[in-house]
Amino acid sequence: VLARFPAELGDTTAAARVAEARARYEARARCEEALRALRGSSGAARVQAIDRLLDSADARRCAFSATPRGRRLAAERRRLRAEAAARRVRAEALGNGARGRAKPKAPVAKRLAAAQRLEAQRRYERADALYRELLAEDPYSADAVLGRARVALGRERFLVFRRETQRAMRLAPRRATVLRAWLAWVEGEDPVPFLRQATPTEPRRRALRALLALGPPSRRDDDRVRLYARGLAPAAATAAWTEATRAAALASRALGLSAAASRVALLLFADPKARQAFWRRSGLRPTAAGVLRGTFAVAPPRADGATIRRAVGSALAGRADRAPGWLVAALPAALAGETGRSGASLADLERRSARQVLQSKVLLEAAVGFAARVRTEQGAAALGRYVLRRGRRPAEARRKLLSSGE
Repeated sequence: VLARFPAELGDTTAAARVAEARARYEARARCEEALRALRGSSGAARVQAIDRLLDSADARRCAFSATPRGRRLAAERRRLRAEAAARRVRAEALGNGARGRAKPKAPVAKRLAAAQRLEAQRRYERADALYRELLAEDPYSADAVLGRARVALGRERFLVFRRETQRAMRLAPRRATVLRAWLAWVEGEDPVPFLRQATPTEPRRRALRALLALGPPSRRDDDRVRLYARGLAPAAATAAWTEATRAAALASRALGLSAAASRVALLLFADPKARQAFWRRSGLRPTAAGVLRGTFAVAPPRADGATIRRAVGSALAGRADRAPGWLVAALPAALAGETGRSGASLADLERRSARQVLQSKVLLEAAVGFAARVRTEQGAAALGRYVLRRGRRPAEARRKLLSSGE
């Protein structure tokens, strides 16, 4: 019914209300689908899935937590967390029980130093695990909260980054100013007031100052993409913007990312000298595809459509925790228009990591063949449903994806 609203009334107040109602309805439908995906899950995985659902942008848009199902889910989350805390207390109380002596934990300072070393080495997953362990023992540890926020920025996990940065601002506001400035920049706000309060030697300050020196975005009328294209011809900037916004929409849908989690700044330079000058000022180094890791930005080496689509796809694939490795590996190439060929089954690909797929030409070509669905809205939606279902019913998820066609 909402989709059949007369197009000639598109500029009216009623049309805006209908569009908002439609957005809320679609968000509620996605929340209900995520809720159905929870069936059969248990333990820590269930708590994490509930967190993702209740903290998602869709849940906020449709006020899912205020619905009867949302309230029941929130109550279940509180119960599961309380049970987990009780189990930890009992385990500590047992200590050196007869069933085996638990290995004593290292002192907090030693584990914090280990987490910071792992973070400096960009071994983010292990660093995050240590920070979470420290927070389980002391939820008010400013060092651990700041560490989690930095790791989330490095991994470009926006929702975690925003949550932990806001916590850090409450616990240690002076130490969190650079992170708060980064959060403002990623959200399209003014980071300068926070950046002025930051310590000049803070390493993340240099990169952010270089990004701010690019000036205001050339285009930002999209939930996901901001374009910085100083010196680029207007026609070229418009074409690049069109390619980036479409690629971001398709990739985020295929990977199961929310609009907030798929934010990306597209940096384009008029000539190689301007590009090299930016690297010198910022201290940043892009990947081969042009991804500036830890900045929510991409700087593709060229401004043609295929290169821009590959860069955006690479950035978003790197943030997709739920997507299988083969899709993470193949999605950038598929968005860029590369063709695949049959050489491995979907079930075989699911057993491989992203690194294994990238190291094998046969596996990568097969993965690109399956990922090529991302080029259409219907195909991207089919991939998104596959990502959502595969953890619960992998055989059914494969069958439905294969039946969706090219």
